Amino acid sequence: CIQGTRVKVLDAITQWAFKDDLDSHICLLLGPAGAGKSAIAHSVAHIFDDLGRLGSSFCFVRGDSSRCLELYLPTLARDLADRDQHIKKALGHVLEATSLRKTDDLQDQFNHFITQTMQGCSVIGPILIVIDALDECGDGKPRKEFFKLLTNPETMKKLPSNFRIFITSRPDQDVQGL
Repeated sequence: CIQGTRVKVLDAITQWAFKDDLDSHICLLLGPAGAGKSAIAHSVAHIFDDLGRLGSSFCFVRGDSSRCLELYLPTLARDLADRDQHIKKALGHVLEATSLRKTDDLQDQFNHFITQTMQGCSVIGPILIVIDALDECGDGKPRKEFFKLLTNPETMKKLPSNFRIFITSRPDQDVQGL
């Protein structure tokens, strides 16, 4: 965002991320194309990066194979590992013990890359994960599986309690169900 713009929105997102007693660890910003959602996502990512609180920032791009859903969780795991040596070591152990490098199964990726990796790793303070343009993550079964992960309370309980997920998207019907 241009400096001095969208200050109230950025402040509200920052305050939400630093709350201890959250009803939901997901904050969803919906709007039509061109409304500035990506600018807000990038600004939030910069703010949290400057604070040392950014776990990962990922922008889906329809048709870009490097920005697809099947690569999201491995990218998230790598980003988390890049910010903390304990997480990096734990991820290394998970990768040595599994054959996940070639799986598209999102539940398996989540269980191993995120849940198993984060067990025993403690990071104090909020860690923000930014997902921009969720509506562009693709169609079909992978999209449904990913949305199921995001909406499953049992799955979300497996994340460290200090994780916050900020998502931007167009208001597609299935996205609004998050």
